[in-house]
Amino acid sequence: MKITSSFEMQQWDEKTYHTISDSSRLTRASSIFMFNDEIEGEAKIEWLMYYPKFDANDSRRSTAEYIGLIYFEGSLNGRKGSFVIEDEGVYRGGVAKSQLRVIPESGTGELKGISGEGTYTANREETRFELEYVGLSDERDEDWLFGTRSA
Repeated sequence: MKITSSFEMQQWDEKTYHTISDSSRLTRASSIFMFNDEIEGEAKIEWLMYYPKFDANDSRRSTAEYIGLIYFEGSLNGRKGSFVIEDEGVYRGGVAKSQLRVIPESGTGELKGISGEGTYTANREETRFELEYVGLSDERDEDWLFGTRSA
């Protein structure tokens, strides 16, 4: 099943933990996103970032690569629980683009067994989150598995 949603950043706290040069650094960031759509709840995120080009006066001129873990707690199409997503991405020209992977065996509650992949993009004007997932047992998944529903 595929979902598409937007999200709103509630918190952003980024700190440099190593300066490589005047324009290059390593940072650690903590963030909280809120989702209110097919996916509804809170995502707590921890990132490690490498900036080969850092501009403190205009972040849109900075470039970065990052990795992170996203802990989501809430509901997905009405199913309550939590799961963890691996996030790998780049920041260029004021736009963050990520590849996402649900970490196996991280689902809890009604989201136990979830697996999947997705993407997100974010800039100052808009956000877009997409996740294609499987592994949640219900009639819809069983219909696909046993071929009783046509495509």
